[in-house]
Order: sequence, then structure tokens, then C-alpha cells
Amino acid sequence: MNWIETIGYLGSVLVALSLAMSDVFRLRVLNLVGAAVFTAYGVLVGAYPVAGLNAFIVVVNVVYLWRLTHHREFFEVLDVTGAPSPFLTRFLAHHAREIAEVAPGFDLARLPSASVLFVLRNLDPAGLVVWTDQGEGIARIDLDYAVPRYRDRRCGRWFFRERADWFARRGFVRFEAQTPSPRHGRYLAAIGFRPLAERGAGWYQRPITSSRPDRGSAS
Repeated sequence: MNWIETIGYLGSVLVALSLAMSDVFRLRVLNLVGAAVFTAYGVLVGAYPVAGLNAFIVVVNVVYLWRLTHHREFFEVLDVTGAPSPFLTRFLAHHAREIAEVAPGFDLARLPSASVLFVLRNLDPAGLVVWTDQGEGIARIDLDYAVPRYRDRRCGRWFFRERADWFARRGFVRFEAQTPSPRHGRYLAAIGFRPLAERGAGWYQRPITSSRPDRGSAS
């Protein structure tokens, strides 16, 4: 195998990996890189139709990434705590398998004092946050789940940034979360959580320090 073939195989692997991702932003980035590698490969071997097609794919990915990073969206919270909600029941049942990966053993019925919040994104139910007051200023995040379509971390970033003031005014000083999932652990790290060594492996914390107003906001 020569170095040109290596470039071709690398492009194939990157494109294949991109299609296996649920995070739309990361999918587009990796697909862009794979297509760029394929464009170079097509030029090197003289396969100009291959190079042209993949150059077009690069442009498409650039356009979509620009839209993802510049498009303004409206986020807000819908509190369904304690309210009979057939939709909440259906939501939890429909996403039960993925929820079990993020929070094994999660059972809302065993959390009678938990607060249940839908994160709405342009009025779509994009995510669900369930949290419990642990006392001593700690808000434990029992579940932080985003549906696949909106799994680009924006819901989590918005919630823990914009809602921080709501928690701070009620005396909370930090969020705590626990997960055995390495993928969810990386998500928590990306939105500002840090390992909580004193609680053991899989525990994370984020201080509540924001002073933003408690309202829905465009982002």
C-alpha cells in the first residue's frame, strides 16, 4: 500500500465514522474532514469526478456548520413537576433505552421530590432535566437527556448557564451529576462540569455562579 492509497482509506474511515455519530455538529465536522481528504485523494489519482463530488460535499458541510453556529434559536423551560402528563410518560417510554445508558436505574416514580423540566428549543421538546434538592445548596441532576435531533450540547449549555441565576436565588451553590457512561461524562465536561473526586468515579460538579436573568432567551 502506498501513501496515496493510505489517504483514500483514511477518507473512507472518516466518512464512515461521521455517519455513526448522533451529535449533528460533530457529524458535520468529521464528514467535512473526510470529504476534504477524499477530494485530495481524487486529485492525486486523477479521479476528478470523485474530487468534484467531495469538494461539493465539503461546501455543503461548511454551509450547514455555519448555520448551526450562527442560527439563533429560542430556549425556555417547561416545568411539568407533579402534573399528570401523558406526554412525559410517552417521552420517557420512547427514549427509555438511551436514558438507561445515561442514567442506569433512573425511575421517576422513585424520585417523589424531584423537579421535572422540559427544555424547549423553538417550542420543540428537545431535552428533559430531572433534578433533586439534596440540601446544603446542592442540586443533584438525576437526568439530563437530549433527543438525538438536538444532541449538539446547546440545550445543556443553555440550561446550566441561563438557569443558574434561578438556582442561585434559592440558595443553591453547585450542581452534581453522576453517570457511568464515558460519552455522557464527556458531555458533562464539555458544558462545564468537573470530576468530583470525593464522591468517586463517574461523579461531576459545576458551581452555580451565574447572575443571568431567569427567562427564556435566544441563543
